[in-house]
Amino acid sequence: MVGREARFALKMSNAYAERGVAPGNIKKQLRDVSRMLARPTLPANVRQVQERKLAHLQMLLQERQNIDKTAKMVKR
Repeated sequence: MVGREARFALKMSNAYAERGVAPGNIKKQLRDVSRMLARPTLPANVRQVQERKLAHLQMLLQERQNIDKTAKMVKR
């Protein structure tokens, strides 16, 4: 059973890698992480992980926006 789930997860990750990540999904994740970081009782280790995730998501969003902008310019 585990092998089947692992193959499915790999298949899905490859599909997302080929298509890229939708900007709306990145924005949603950014909002979720920001809300989590706003909690005053968040443990330090969780806060550190979430701050790294926030920085990574911001970078992904910027890259995705640049790709979309370039694609739009090429179409013209």
